[in-house]
Amino acid sequence: MGFNLSKFTLRVLSVSVLLIFSLFFIISKQNSKTEEIESAINGGKTFLCKIQRDDGAICDTLNPLFDIWETALAATALNTLDKDSNIVAFSKAMSFLRNNENADGLICHNKKCREAYCLETTSIYFQLLIEMGEQENLGSKISKITDLQLSSGEWLIGNPDVKNIMAFPSVTAFTLNLLMKAKTEPKYSNEAMNWLLSHQNDEGHWGRAWEYYDIPAYALWQIMATLSIHSNYPGVESSKNKAIKYILSQQRYNGRWEYDSRSKFRKPSNVLQTALMLCALQKAGYSYKEKAVSKAVNFLMTSIKKDGSWDGGYFPIENAQYKKHEYVFATSMTIYVLSYYLESLLAKK
Repeated sequence: MGFNLSKFTLRVLSVSVLLIFSLFFIISKQNSKTEEIESAINGGKTFLCKIQRDDGAICDTLNPLFDIWETALAATALNTLDKDSNIVAFSKAMSFLRNNENADGLICHNKKCREAYCLETTSIYFQLLIEMGEQENLGSKISKITDLQLSSGEWLIGNPDVKNIMAFPSVTAFTLNLLMKAKTEPKYSNEAMNWLLSHQNDEGHWGRAWEYYDIPAYALWQIMATLSIHSNYPGVESSKNKAIKYILSQQRYNGRWEYDSRSKFRKPSNVLQTALMLCALQKAGYSYKEKAVSKAVNFLMTSIKKDGSWDGGYFPIENAQYKKHEYVFATSMTIYVLSYYLESLLAKK
């Protein structure tokens, strides 16, 4: 008995085969992208571990002016990765940070100002300690931070090297993010949010200052997390949408962000600015599906240096003789945002 397939059946079979091959191609392409990102992250991790000093610091090897700040950033990046493979480098970095606490348990941005403190650096450090399960030991230290809040709502940086703008918006955002993670209420909770919201400018960002890298992305990096955490507070949703609109409007055709520094001599790289802006979008809830996110990731993936690091440009100080490279900041931030992106991709499978 003969066996004849109808034209309709043949058509269905053809479409099915095409769908199977298309699906296989999509999965293969996604797996390839996942592997590329994993490789980039591992390369960045290897670089950070390679430059780690014997005392545990991970910082600019030529100008360790921000050795504590950069170690906190690098430790945060390492903490996002596989804990087993990073335990030695991470533990050494955390020991370095612990050894540089002042009498109140806070830390400054470098060893020279050890007896003082920097609220931004301390906030990153304390969040790491909380993730390590050490929150119970932070009670009195967190209290020191809540006591530093001004009745108008904001916090001052504390960093003795910052002489001009001590109440830049990023400082209050860093601190609020820490307190939320520590499950601690500020003394002046409403005042803090009102102060932060009132300092958003007409463009949608929170300004810039050379002591804070002189780019809008720096404040946005932390503030977008703050707004997401306090999403139910009056005015936050409008402020957040305004900021997102600004961020998206500033992205260039190839996925990067690049704001010119006012410094004639030095400025942060477009790589560092892109990593910070991408982090701001991620904190605002933008996922791997968003075009702006994927474009930014693609730009960062094409910006990897041969040694596995990412170029951060320079700290933007008005001094032709002064050079402070920012590759540790850029590499740490890029590892962080790529890890977040990769986690989203893998969760999709």
